Amino acid sequence: MGFAQSREDLEATNFHFLNTPTVFGAKAQDVVDGTDAVVGPVTLLTTFSISAPDADLPDLLDVINNPAQHAPVKLSFTSTTFGRCPDGRKARLDVHQVASTQVDPTNHQIVLVFSIEKVEVVDTDGGNCLVD
Repeated sequence: MGFAQSREDLEATNFHFLNTPTVFGAKAQDVVDGTDAVVGPVTLLTTFSISAPDADLPDLLDVINNPAQHAPVKLSFTSTTFGRCPDGRKARLDVHQVASTQVDPTNHQIVLVFSIEKVEVVDTDGGNCLVD
């Protein structure tokens, strides 16, 4: 299930996702209230280290929020959800993110750095769905 919100609207609500309107798709609470969900395939690939061969696997959020404990960490996320532009044209939401651990040169800490962060809503002709 996917949705997109405008950066301007998110900033105006102090990044309060639940109270920010969507420009594509529907949030979970909207789907519960009867709005159709936009859906599509998702791929998540990740690699990380654990302390020993028999150690418990960490929660994925712990890997992302504490990458130094699980380095080296690599993460790749892609998704495409299918729905409509605000004006009704058929469209898709493409998300692609790639990250890996690196040493921050300012404080020498191991951090997760995103080298690719693409979020794009396009119509079926490849045009930007959100531009008039």
